[in-house]
Amino acid sequence: MASLPRLLSCLMLCGLLLLGCRPTEEQQRQQITETIQNGRQLAQGGRLEEAIAAYDEAIRLDPNCAEAYAARADAREVLGELQPAVADSSEVVRLTPDDPDAYRRRALLYLKLDDQPRADADLAKARQLRLAVP
Repeated sequence: MASLPRLLSCLMLCGLLLLGCRPTEEQQRQQITETIQNGRQLAQGGRLEEAIAAYDEAIRLDPNCAEAYAARADAREVLGELQPAVADSSEVVRLTPDDPDAYRRRALLYLKLDDQPRADADLAKARQLRLAVP
């Protein structure tokens, strides 16, 4: 069941679209944030497929939302969908190339796939980025 704030937000967005109005950037950011939060609640409740659908929606709203890709990667990893999780983690790396945690998370997935060379490369990059931060 959708939460009341999410439902109201969706109704507001639909109303704006029906009137030919586009949501403001702030309204769209709020919608994305609420969609990701909804996905996290679903994931915590063990409803991973529904969580992934929520993250898909957040990505549809903002294809450059690293947070949504990271959350979807986590859900896919729990489901054992390691290759799609790596693909999502690679998007996080692409979108946030200076974040050592993005490389570290992808390295852990590579280790689960027994891809030691790629895991080592990502861990080395994560170390390099951590050392570069003053």
